[in-house]
Amino acid sequence: MSSHKTDRVNRVIAGALRLWGVTARVDLQIIPVEPHGWLVFRDGRLLATHAGLPGLLRTLRDAL
Repeated sequence: MSSHKTDRVNRVIAGALRLWGVTARVDLQIIPVEPHGWLVFRDGRLLATHAGLPGLLRTLRDAL
């Protein structure tokens, strides 16, 4: 995945966390997977996989 897309997703996630009022550190690891998609880990175990940003944001919101 290009660094441009990864940077864009990071900005979207940061904005969503601000919108949701999250002020604490979030210990989730989000890994881009080729050709497109995301793996979400928490405490070293897989929480979810997503092909798109909407599902990824839903998982983050639910995990918080």
